[in-house]
Amino acid sequence: MKKILLILTLVVPYLIDAQGTDCASMDPICTDVGATFTANTGTTSEVGNDYGCLSTQPNPSWYYFEAATNGNIDMSLTAASDIDFVIWGPFANLAAAQSNCGSLSAAQIVDCSFSGTNTESPSIPIAMAGEVYIMLITNYAAIIQNITLTQTGGTGSTDCNIVNNPPCFMNYFEANISACDFLTDTYDVTGQIDFDDPPMAGDLIVVDCNGNQAIVASAPFAVNGSGAGTYNYILTGSNANGGPCDITAYFTADPTCTMNIVYTAPICLCAFTNIIIDQAPCDPVTNTFDVSGSVEFQSQPTTGILTLTDCEGNTDTYFAPFTSPQTFSLPGITPNGTAACAVIAVFSDDPGCTITSLPFSDPTVCTCPVDIGTFTETTSGLGPFVLDRTL
Repeated sequence: MKKILLILTLVVPYLIDAQGTDCASMDPICTDVGATFTANTGTTSEVGNDYGCLSTQPNPSWYYFEAATNGNIDMSLTAASDIDFVIWGPFANLAAAQSNCGSLSAAQIVDCSFSGTNTESPSIPIAMAGEVYIMLITNYAAIIQNITLTQTGGTGSTDCNIVNNPPCFMNYFEANISACDFLTDTYDVTGQIDFDDPPMAGDLIVVDCNGNQAIVASAPFAVNGSGAGTYNYILTGSNANGGPCDITAYFTADPTCTMNIVYTAPICLCAFTNIIIDQAPCDPVTNTFDVSGSVEFQSQPTTGILTLTDCEGNTDTYFAPFTSPQTFSLPGITPNGTAACAVIAVFSDDPGCTITSLPFSDPTVCTCPVDIGTFTETTSGLGPFVLDRTL
């Protein structure tokens, strides 16, 4: 509620300094004793709503009524120069009215005038107690001027209690979604919450689709002289699963004072970050060699198999759950002189998550044959003889 002076007698109109410049920040208004306010200038109406007869919607002031008794509510709007209006409704309550901001339809229009005069006669037919109506008043003249609203007839009436004791009204809520944290597979949400006339007790809470919540503030809530308050929040450690999610802000002492944002959670994509290869020397006894090493990865799948394969088809496998870093071994490889061989690591449940090592060359053979040539052995004289062939 943005008022600078509230007169509680029933013969003096309410004096209001400023009004909501968009639907989400509409202010309560009461017609029983009338209201006078200074028209907005230098602003334009938001897109998305059907404004009916209003070909243009400059310098908007947004209000809402709540019917107190059944019947028609006939009103008068007066100013020094040209003004216009449109009314939408009925809505079950303020929250329902607020949820339609940005998508108000032609079917919801109750009355509308784009007359070119400084006097208008809005009317709500057959209002029912408890129903809420939204009124947009435009300052077509685009000058600084006061506008006066009074009820001129009808058996219905509006509830002045929403002006004297205005309900909590959350008019702005944002959610900034961070990138995924690969170390924890989580993300954070930050943002701002704006509200009017918060409850006198309880907490201001933000909670996401996984039940992860944070207490933003506790009563008494900080507000300015018009009853408006703003808080920044941060919600950490939300599950980064790439699925649909939402975040809600609400007051525990007034759960109807709330706003909700739907979004898609980020996802931490599986990725290998490093692979190390160690090629052992050839074993001449077995004519084989070994390759070993380790792989490092993040956001790995929770199921499946991790397979490491060399260019000859030798493999080493590991089953979920996976832990980084993971050592591996490919023993007993038969040398054949293959050049530019490599080891490839891949997760079976995320085939796109793979890495290839730097190339290496297989030995040609592990044994070391020696050709010492030919020789002839001769003996002479009387034996015995001993022949020593030491190489």
